[in-house]
Amino acid sequence: MLLQVKLLEMLKLVVLYSGIVFSVFCSPFVHSQESKGAIKTKRQLILEDVAVFRIEGQVFFVSDLRQFSDKLKVMRCFKFSSLLLKATALRKTDQKRLPKLSYDSLSLLKNKGFISKILRLIKLQLFIKGQKLKINPNKNNVLRPAGCIKRKYSQWPSDLKALAHAELYFRDRFKNQEGSKKEDEKMKKSISVFIDTVDKKISHELLL
Repeated sequence: MLLQVKLLEMLKLVVLYSGIVFSVFCSPFVHSQESKGAIKTKRQLILEDVAVFRIEGQVFFVSDLRQFSDKLKVMRCFKFSSLLLKATALRKTDQKRLPKLSYDSLSLLKNKGFISKILRLIKLQLFIKGQKLKINPNKNNVLRPAGCIKRKYSQWPSDLKALAHAELYFRDRFKNQEGSKKEDEKMKKSISVFIDTVDKKISHELLL
């Protein structure tokens, strides 16, 4: 009887040990499988993304333009009338709704006009960023989101800050020309010449 009990205990230890060994050796395999699945998902996302245009060697994909469009929506609901969005015809009065870009080539071609506007706006941002401006938005009452974004300026995403900087640059450069109808026309012409100059200065290539 005593011998049977000892044999039973030994059998339990063997089973327990086997379970531990199985767990230790199988865990990396399970994690490996999960990692492969995650990598596969990322690869699928990469394969699904579509290159839209190239600016100065940097390629912009549909996913990039979607993120940019989200920040553009925030700018469109600020309290002030954006001079930057007016210049690029991206105000609500110019375009009531921003189209949601898909990965389908036919849909992208359909929204080529909107893509061209984003292209020019990104070029303007890049040019203005190169000016090394020192802007303190806390002293400027222009940047009032009106509930569009509740976070403080210091917590804003970098691409939204870039849009805000571009707006302040436009106001510093052209706002003093605003006033009478004649001055407004002069300002409009000045902005148009400026945008055309930047457009020619910074090279791009459409990849659609």
